[in-house]
Amino acid sequence: MFDANIAILLAVIGVAIAVAAIMRLHAYRSASSGAHRFIDVRRPTLVYFWTPTCAACRYSQTRIIDELAGSFERSVDVVRVNAQERPEEARAFGIFTVPTTVVVGAGGNVHAVNTGLVDGATLSEQIGTLDSLDSTGL
Repeated sequence: MFDANIAILLAVIGVAIAVAAIMRLHAYRSASSGAHRFIDVRRPTLVYFWTPTCAACRYSQTRIIDELAGSFERSVDVVRVNAQERPEEARAFGIFTVPTTVVVGAGGNVHAVNTGLVDGATLSEQIGTLDSLDSTGL
């Protein structure tokens, strides 16, 4: 009986990993499509989706974005999208929840999609990586 339970558990974990991979691929494809339709992709861009009713947005994520915007103001554009007021953009990016941040390279390639609250160090690292990728043409 124990072996059957382990087999079932491993199967469930495998399905969960597969579903997560499919959702991540969908998020990147949708975000890439949205980036080309709604933002000027001549410069690296951080797109921040939020709503006024989102507690994590109001109390944490917006503050983090504001701090990053100040430190990257000359090299990275920050686009803030209120998903309630601009639902067509949120749908184009494949946004299902807020806060969500999308890191887009100068050519419009999506380098990171962060669903939920993300710390400043992670965003800073993603943006720093983006700068080096864009400068080398990768």
